[in-house]
Amino acid sequence: MKDQGLSLAHGVAWNAVGSLVYSVANWLTTVLVVVLGDSLELSGNLAIAMTIGNLTATIALFNLRPIQVSDVEGSFSTSQFVSFRAVTSFAACLISIGYALLTVAPYCLEVVVAYIAFKIADSFVDVFHGIDQRNNRLDIVGKSQMIRGVLVVLIFSITIELTNNLALAIWLISIATVAVVVVFDYRKSSRLENFGLDFGKKPIKALFAVCVPGLLSMLLCTYVVTYARQYYGTIYGSYYLGIYAAIATPSVVVQLLAGYLYYPFLGPIAEFWKEKKYKKISLISIRFFACLSVLVVLCITFFALFGEFFFGLIYGADIAQYYEVSFLVVVCVGMTAAAIFMIDMLVVLRMQKGAVVSSFVSVALCTAISPMLMELFGMNGVSLSISLSYVICCLCSLCIFFYGVRKRKGRL
Repeated sequence: MKDQGLSLAHGVAWNAVGSLVYSVANWLTTVLVVVLGDSLELSGNLAIAMTIGNLTATIALFNLRPIQVSDVEGSFSTSQFVSFRAVTSFAACLISIGYALLTVAPYCLEVVVAYIAFKIADSFVDVFHGIDQRNNRLDIVGKSQMIRGVLVVLIFSITIELTNNLALAIWLISIATVAVVVVFDYRKSSRLENFGLDFGKKPIKALFAVCVPGLLSMLLCTYVVTYARQYYGTIYGSYYLGIYAAIATPSVVVQLLAGYLYYPFLGPIAEFWKEKKYKKISLISIRFFACLSVLVVLCITFFALFGEFFFGLIYGADIAQYYEVSFLVVVCVGMTAAAIFMIDMLVVLRMQKGAVVSSFVSVALCTAISPMLMELFGMNGVSLSISLSYVICCLCSLCIFFYGVRKRKGRL
């Protein structure tokens, strides 16, 4: 018998609290590596690993979740979604390791490979969370995030303190993540829906065709951050990239919270689109951007008033002197969240080609302006290049959305 679902409000609350705990836990790893580690180079190595980990997660996720939760027509089975995630996870592992071998310095390679393993485990659970969401059980998602968040902090801090071995710490949190996924998430999701594995070529190819445009758009969108950070690290070195990462990481909580806040509404957005209730879609979007704007303003205000003390308390005076970098970082993170929301919405509305166009434009702009902005503004140039690229991405996506609405209304 299926569990009774929760109300949307309760689901959003559980999801938000769980995401906050997990986001803070991941941020704390970047703090702990500075506080407990014996060199800032560890922070730089972790920043490089996280950057490539973003690529790993993008491929493993394959932008499947928006398709899964918005499949109101029942085009695919749960078994097909789970099997497809297994295929994409394997592909992500191979591609990421290959990319790391080509681009990462040998001394950092073990850390990067360990983080790839962590992101594979962290991404695989998303398909189970999609099952939970479809059954209005986002409380399970929140609880999973809390459990994994606590384990990540405990294991990471103890390992760094005792061994100062970053790679070992990441391998251990990877193992802990796998354990939670198997013992908790799989068991809970399998009680909501019966599923197994279905590696049939036809459904795999069909899902691939549906997801590829969304994946490509998200890869391009993610590459904006990857390119900007790696370019900065290549020109100025791991030491300064580590400082930027240390300053930037607390603000990433804004992006993660924003994502977890709008994810529960992807299903309703698909339903509203099917029912041609365009005003309700616009209302959800306006509310999301309003909440995001409030978060950005609050964070900037906090860092303006207490930033130097905050970073000094956590990292020490050497990093705290760069606290003003956090102002533009917050704007950058806010624009990243806005761009990802617009891309996901286009995918849910089956406007994947438009999502690809918007993302491609943002990458082209980032590669063009990053060298100039970083030469002029240093660390702030990283944030500026990413922010401006995502502004263009959002504007393009907005135009495509309104074009799609007018087309459905027969006005084109």
